[in-house]
Amino acid sequence: MKNFIKPMLAAVVGVALAVGTGPVALADSSPSIDRNEYAQIKRGMTLKQVKDIADSWGTVTSEFSTSLNRYQFREWAVTTSTSPVASADIDFVRKNGAWIVDEKSVWWTFDPKQTADKVTKSEFRSVSRNMPYWKVKRVFGTWGTKSYERSSEYGRTLSVLWPVPGSIWGDVEVDFEWRNGRWELEGKSAYWG
Repeated sequence: MKNFIKPMLAAVVGVALAVGTGPVALADSSPSIDRNEYAQIKRGMTLKQVKDIADSWGTVTSEFSTSLNRYQFREWAVTTSTSPVASADIDFVRKNGAWIVDEKSVWWTFDPKQTADKVTKSEFRSVSRNMPYWKVKRVFGTWGTKSYERSSEYGRTLSVLWPVPGSIWGDVEVDFEWRNGRWELEGKSAYWG
């Protein structure tokens, strides 16, 4: 009987550890947010749920109240940049005694990855409003570097950077909005210097 109890106890403890007791940050256990953790955070989640994903409570950057609601803004470092300005910002509204995600945004980086494919002026001019992201990729040759994302009650936006020829400081930025089940070009800018 003793020989049966030890393996059974070990199996029960193993299953309990494997199942866990709540959401787990799948990517890492640092207090910085990575892309996977950011994608898991959804509007309507509680601050506790965000903490369980992000492995920290973040830093309260501001708070304010109106006659209708209370708001709190928290910030986390991101794993994609060492810049102190690159951060994930999550806005909470107080509902039924809990802080609830109302909006989220993140600055992943401020510089495009320097790939062999550089966006030329003629390529830049050939992309236009409402063009889907995959068509922009086809023109530019790469998916670019995701720089900024935002999700709110008003929709989702995404900013992507590409390098330009002759300058490590220059870049092309294309801003997309989520419409019709895909990312569509909303605006674009270029700095060739």
